[in-house]
Amino acid sequence: MARELAPALILVLVVAGGLVAWRYATWARGRSRPAVRWRAAAHGLPSGDTAVVLECEGEPTTTVKVMSGSLPSEEFSDELAQAMSEAQAKAAALNAARSWH
Repeated sequence: MARELAPALILVLVVAGGLVAWRYATWARGRSRPAVRWRAAAHGLPSGDTAVVLECEGEPTTTVKVMSGSLPSEEFSDELAQAMSEAQAKAAALNAARSWH
């Protein structure tokens, strides 16, 4: 009777080992990927304006604010700092929401 069960037992052990190895491989692959995060960035536009945007690899870019290139330097600096601060806060909120999934 033991000789009749041995091939079935070996088959079950091979299949179970394969499932464990496959599950470990998918788990390890998920852990090795770098975390994709939202970040704030400022880009100059061909028109001379500056856009403050949110960027994340694999996601469409979201524009937070477009500032005119004709603003006086002090006003431009203040608006840029305010827009970057707003964009960084939004990026932090998006990253926090993403970490819960």
